[in-house]
Amino acid sequence: MFLKKGKKKLYKSGKNWVAALLLSAAVLSFYSAGLNQQTASATTSSQTKAVSYDKITNKQTVNYSAYVNENNRNDGLYSAPALTDVASMTSTGSAKSLNGHLVTVSEIDTTKRASTGVSYQYAKITDNNKSYWVDLRALNDSAQITSTQTVNFQAYINGNTRNDGLYSAPALTTSSSLTPLAYSKSLNKKSVMVSEIDTTKRA
Repeated sequence: MFLKKGKKKLYKSGKNWVAALLLSAAVLSFYSAGLNQQTASATTSSQTKAVSYDKITNKQTVNYSAYVNENNRNDGLYSAPALTDVASMTSTGSAKSLNGHLVTVSEIDTTKRASTGVSYQYAKITDNNKSYWVDLRALNDSAQITSTQTVNFQAYINGNTRNDGLYSAPALTTSSSLTPLAYSKSLNKKSVMVSEIDTTKRA
């Protein structure tokens, strides 16, 4: 077979012509693969840039004890304030596993949600030498009993203008007294015997 290229005639045998076609196909395939790789790389880069983390707007160093109260919540435990870096995009565990635990709070950070602009607060807590970050709303301040007085007198519950909680112990002094068992209005005007008065100090 003869091919014209300008004024020259070039002869290609059947095998060489096939080889030339295969070479051309390989070059085109390589070029196409290169384009696909560049497109995939550009897509990945675009997706990476699209991730926006929440910003930490304030840090506060603290030192106090608190109880984890997950009775009506389902918070996650994080390695940093939630959604502020790649590691804190997902939780490392559930705060329910620490429900009722007395923990030490060492830092409170305020974050601003990238998607909505809403602010949240996360606390750094330590439990059994392990540290976590959790939504501050999962914590109840603890209280210490500073004095105990034994008494013996009768009184009436006044629930007309108040609705105090009824607890199994002085409020916030134990893991079982984080939330009330009932409210004083249920005992309004009832006569009760008072046997002890405790004074507590909030952490």
